Amino acid sequence: MKFGRSKERKISRTPQDRIANIIFEKKNTTQARVKIGVKIILYLVTASFLGAIISGINVKNKYGEVMQQVKELSDNADNVILDYTKVINEVSPSLVTISDDEDKLNNNSYFDGNVTGIIIDDSGIILTNYSTIKGKSDIYVKLSSVASRPIKAQILIEDESIDLAVIKIEFDGELKPIKLADSNTIKEGQVIVVLGNAIGDEYIGSSIPGIITSKNEKWDLDGKKYSLLQISAPIDEKNTGGAICNSKGELVGIAHLSITNEKNESGLYYGLQMKELQEMINSTNRFKSLLGIVEGGIVVDKERGFSGFYIQELSKGGSAYMAGIKPTDIIVEIDDHEIVEADDIIVVLQDKQKDDILHCKVLSDGEMKYVDIKILS
Repeated sequence: MKFGRSKERKISRTPQDRIANIIFEKKNTTQARVKIGVKIILYLVTASFLGAIISGINVKNKYGEVMQQVKELSDNADNVILDYTKVINEVSPSLVTISDDEDKLNNNSYFDGNVTGIIIDDSGIILTNYSTIKGKSDIYVKLSSVASRPIKAQILIEDESIDLAVIKIEFDGELKPIKLADSNTIKEGQVIVVLGNAIGDEYIGSSIPGIITSKNEKWDLDGKKYSLLQISAPIDEKNTGGAICNSKGELVGIAHLSITNEKNESGLYYGLQMKELQEMINSTNRFKSLLGIVEGGIVVDKERGFSGFYIQELSKGGSAYMAGIKPTDIIVEIDDHEIVEADDIIVVLQDKQKDDILHCKVLSDGEMKYVDIKILS
């Protein structure tokens, strides 16, 4: 029996087999690359995450105090004004220009003697400085709206001692009174802007930012103390009588050049706090309501030597009318109390009730007379 070498078995590969093998090898290579790529991405993400944490810790350590201050400012909107344009747009319709001459209101430019006024009631009640309208035979007001024409105004209240006046216009259109700030929200360090419009156009003539440096300044005048705002924003002829506003466009005080000049402290400016004005207006309104006075107010003129409550218009059937009081009369005393300021009215009325009698001294047609007024309501 012969034994011979067995023939080697030859494995032949078809072209299809070779192609499949190449595809398989490429697939393995691709999968390996994908795995490597995923690992790299995971590494980068982890590194970035850790880097952000570390960076955040470093930033917090380095700038933590500043970040906290920014947060506190953001949380308390009253302490920061990020957009002065927004405040200006809010307050602009409530500011007016006041002059003794119509021509000074039609040229859209500043004239000596023009002053800013603030609309405080939609019935046409306007607050301003008294010194610039004192003794003027005519007073005109121009609203901030486009193409508005001067409107003749009448004085309701004039108080020379604190240089304030309340005037009124008759206007058929819609007026936008300024919003009043809560006096409890006023704080030192609070950001404010002083807005004035003595130009006579539809734009704010002056807007000056600043802060409240003190809210506890007092002004002693003839034995009465008035609460002032001390601010860093300059007050001049163009914005006196204008609005000192907070970040919401609310009125916190009235810019006051005469008080600023009298205090005469370098670098500091003053305005009268709104609560002083509210007391004056509120007491006057109560007095008018009790006596049936439609329009009128306190007048104080040291040069002409008189003060009192001026009667402009009466309600028929009201207490004053029934007692014989007529328009243009001035009540100078009530129950032996001289009427010089709003506080005098508060003192007189605090205990008065219906059917009580007010013993009044009245200046009528240049002569002094005594009139008893019975409170009817």
